[in-house]
Amino acid sequence: MMKLADTNVVMSLIVGDRPEQTALAEAALDPMGVPVLITEGVLVESASVLCWSYRFKRTAAAEALLGVLGTPGVLAWNRPHAERALRLMRADGALGLVDCLLVERALDEGDELLTFDAHARKRASEYVKL
Repeated sequence: MMKLADTNVVMSLIVGDRPEQTALAEAALDPMGVPVLITEGVLVESASVLCWSYRFKRTAAAEALLGVLGTPGVLAWNRPHAERALRLMRADGALGLVDCLLVERALDEGDELLTFDAHARKRASEYVKL
């Protein structure tokens, strides 16, 4: 059994703009208790909210999300994949998290990346076969 974190829980841990919710989110993170799972969808939505609503640069959003994933008691649906994608997003700064997740998937599986997004295509071509 796990606790599934919604995006607003992740935002509370990073931004802390609602003290009551932040306290509840932090209390749920008991390293000896039931783990809190961050799904791929929640990770993507969290990156989007940080960048668009809170005006984080992609590099800062990636750093913040890596911090959450590194918190004791927090699990990711696929920690190595999530962390590599976030590290790529932090290092590149031009690719969004969805693009970074696709690049990481292509690298892991030897897949070809298909996109019509010219910007993503140019940046992703540095990493994988298109």
